[in-house]
Amino acid sequence: RQSLIDNILQSEQTVAQSLVPRWMSPQQELSYSLPDNDQNQALALFEEALEEEGWTRGTFPEVTLLFSRSEKHQKTAQAVQQQWTSTFGIPIHLQSYEWNTFIDYLSKHNYQVAGRSWVSDLPDPKTILECYQYTNDSPLGGNNDTQWENTEYIRLLNQASKEKSLTERA
Repeated sequence: RQSLIDNILQSEQTVAQSLVPRWMSPQQELSYSLPDNDQNQALALFEEALEEEGWTRGTFPEVTLLFSRSEKHQKTAQAVQQQWTSTFGIPIHLQSYEWNTFIDYLSKHNYQVAGRSWVSDLPDPKTILECYQYTNDSPLGGNNDTQWENTEYIRLLNQASKEKSLTERA
């Protein structure tokens, strides 16, 4: 992640260590630290997943990374492609689309892996966490194209939304 910041984004960003940025968490322990560039751990987890699915590198299905067409996203996708190929030894195909087409693919769940960003409009973790509260197919709405939904997660967010204090919500 740091390599992407240093070589591609070239901005004053910090490495993401959780869904919620550290500056947004009133309690530091809410951030789950994910190691950056730990290729040994990544490879061990990949090997475990291959075994769990009964695959080898030779039988691993083709993977396509979908992203919106912009120079920044193109460079980021190429860097991720290089990192995954060199670490896991598998080919990663890239596919870019203009924004509206890209969003259409995501909303119809017509992708394997996709890159997308989100900018919070408030310094409150809920503005990010609520993105994953309901799938975009849910009758309750949502901006979650992952198709992941969890009743306990929904319950906790609903409970937190009743709290007025940011610290209590956290």
